[in-house]
Amino acid sequence: MAADWNLPEAQFTMGEHFYKGETGPPDYVSAYVWYALSKRNGGKDGERMLKVLAAEMTAEQLGEAETRVDYWPEDPPKEPQ
Repeated sequence: MAADWNLPEAQFTMGEHFYKGETGPPDYVSAYVWYALSKRNGGKDGERMLKVLAAEMTAEQLGEAETRVDYWPEDPPKEPQ
């Protein structure tokens, strides 16, 4: 939930979760999205991991990840009433 609220540390942690495949096979596209969101919100390590990950991804994976980031809302979701 913290990652959805644009907290860069939580977003970076989500990137690590998907990159390392902690609950299944690694998901580089999802990891890239979370690292990019972390960077966009001021996280310090997101940019470094984006470079590492981009070198391991196919052009198709990278394109899909960048599209997801482009369409990610800038504002966090509203709290449930």
